Amino acid sequence: MDANENIDDEEGALQAFMVACELGCAHEARHHYDPPNSYIRGSKKIDYVLCSRSILPAVRKSMMLPFNQGSLSDHRDYIVEFHAPDLFGGTTDKINPTPKRRFNSQNPYTYNKYITNVRKLFTEHKIPQRARDLKKEFEQHGRSQYLIDQYNKLDEEKCQLLVAAEKKSGKPGHNSGTPWSPELNTAGIRLRYWELRLRQLRTKVSMTSQLQRLAKVIMPEIQISFHTPLSYKEIEA
Repeated sequence: MDANENIDDEEGALQAFMVACELGCAHEARHHYDPPNSYIRGSKKIDYVLCSRSILPAVRKSMMLPFNQGSLSDHRDYIVEFHAPDLFGGTTDKINPTPKRRFNSQNPYTYNKYITNVRKLFTEHKIPQRARDLKKEFEQHGRSQYLIDQYNKLDEEKCQLLVAAEKKSGKPGHNSGTPWSPELNTAGIRLRYWELRLRQLRTKVSMTSQLQRLAKVIMPEIQISFHTPLSYKEIEA
């Protein structure tokens, strides 16, 4: 944060803010020396990476870069690296690359199907109603270990249903090392569209539903008749 104030100023608002919120400086947790100025026209450090004191032991590395290295600014860039097992209290799951996921936000067909599946499963297992019932019990009887356990069980069941909804939403992507860009994805859909148009002309087999679905993605502003021959206007579009 750009505090515009030095952390050692006992009369300043920054120190009072850190005490009230139990915050510490991630950079100073690793470096115990008088730091250089962090503002190019100043003489003191006025920029900080603040975090809860409870996670300061998880700070593995921290550094500050020279001016204009990293980003063009009159303030220095700061880098802080946390040790994930210490930060999260255990090992963390590996994030799958985008191509290997069953769906992503760039694919409207799969994520709409996923949302539909989630709503259906949540309704079948009465997840919203059970959550509301637990909330009422908390309000009426207060916090108890029994209710905490029930909340955790409901949360675990909800996560299992989310995974089940994902599996119903489509097959994993190809084992590609790099995800397709939106431009490449659109080009592929456009190619598929014109392949189907030509096949329809050759075979005289109606593919109207497939063509309409693809056209909505690549040419939403054009009203196309799928029962007439290709026109120059359509080809140029």
